Amino acid sequence: MTNNFDNTDYLKFILSGSISARGNCNSLCIYKNFEDLASITIEHCFYHLFQDCTVLTTPPELPATSITNYCYRSMFKGCTGLTVAPELPATTLGQYCYGLLFSNCTSISKAPILPATTLGVQSYYAMFDGCTSLLAMPKLPATTLTNYCYAYMFRGCTSLTTTLSLPALELTSCCYLSMFQNCASMVNPPAILATKMAYECCQYMFDRCTAIIVAPTLSATELADGCYQFMFQNCTALTTAPNLPATIAKHSCYYYMFYNCSALNNTPTIALTTTSYYCCLSMFEGCTSLTTMPTLLATNAAPSCYFYMFKDCTSLVNVQDTLPALVAESNCYCAMF
Repeated sequence: MTNNFDNTDYLKFILSGSISARGNCNSLCIYKNFEDLASITIEHCFYHLFQDCTVLTTPPELPATSITNYCYRSMFKGCTGLTVAPELPATTLGQYCYGLLFSNCTSISKAPILPATTLGVQSYYAMFDGCTSLLAMPKLPATTLTNYCYAYMFRGCTSLTTTLSLPALELTSCCYLSMFQNCASMVNPPAILATKMAYECCQYMFDRCTAIIVAPTLSATELADGCYQFMFQNCTALTTAPNLPATIAKHSCYYYMFYNCSALNNTPTIALTTTSYYCCLSMFEGCTSLTTMPTLLATNAAPSCYFYMFKDCTSLVNVQDTLPALVAESNCYCAMF
């Protein structure tokens, strides 16, 4: 340690090589402690450091290119005076490292560039949650995802209008969970290129996105349990639903998918030939503008698969003449209409 107690320097650590430690560093005088380090491996080191500092306007530089678990978690949460986010050059992220980083920073209008291609579990969890001035999402270049990596990332970003595609072709559990929930100004939702779904990967993804008129293309041919449940719930301006090309259903895959989409009048093609328990339960419930039901192709009807599917569709007049299922299991058509 140096002991330069003059007018230009402070007590600091002289560090080199790979540093590893655990615990919260808030009690340290942090001026220059980590100057010029390319990698920070101190877990939880800046956890909650500036949380609720409402008069903070200029954030410190965060130069690390590799960061570890929980490193910046909630660091600027509630900093309502912060208008500019610091640059985040890290390309390798640890678990929950950016979790809640700018949550409720209501004055930030522009997100920093996020170049990371190696993610940890929950890396971006709720990173911009409640950033009501944020106008555009940053490019997210990672093609290999982790569980919950983008969950709640832009939830409540009510000014967000500009979105970009999501390039990953294979998803992970809850990776897009509530990612854009309540982004009430978003008209053009991001394209989802993945052809293979994962457990609850898109659950609540666009819930309460009340400006979306046309849903993005959904290309997945391989579904997973709960993958699209509640995905477009309460999208009250949505008129056009995406086609659904998958032929084999999974448990609750389309569960409440378009619930309360009261403007929906263009039904998707549902290619399912094999149903599953609860797969379409309440799928179009509350779609009060829907006049024509989609054609259902499955020759087997699994337990509760179409339960409440068109409940409260008060404008529905054109229905399929024959439901082709030759095997009908318990509650499969219960209260369908």
